Amino acid sequence: MSDVKIEKGIPIPPAPRRGRHNMYPWDTMEINDSFVATTNNPSSLVAAAMKRYGRHYLFLYRKIGPKKYRIWRINHEPSID
Repeated sequence: MSDVKIEKGIPIPPAPRRGRHNMYPWDTMEINDSFVATTNNPSSLVAAAMKRYGRHYLFLYRKIGPKKYRIWRINHEPSID
């Protein structure tokens, strides 16, 4: 007989996330929300977010200090004036 004990009703834990941990709040941002990022290359940061989350996520950034940028999520609909 085997010494292995069969157990029932044990929940399966969630699988660990693959890839890098998302250090920016892209997926929780609403239109006109912003945050400050420290980076040398804000355009690649924003491009990667837009590639990951699709065309309905658009971002705009402005330099606010050395290696510091404020990044806004903006509306993808064209404004009608």
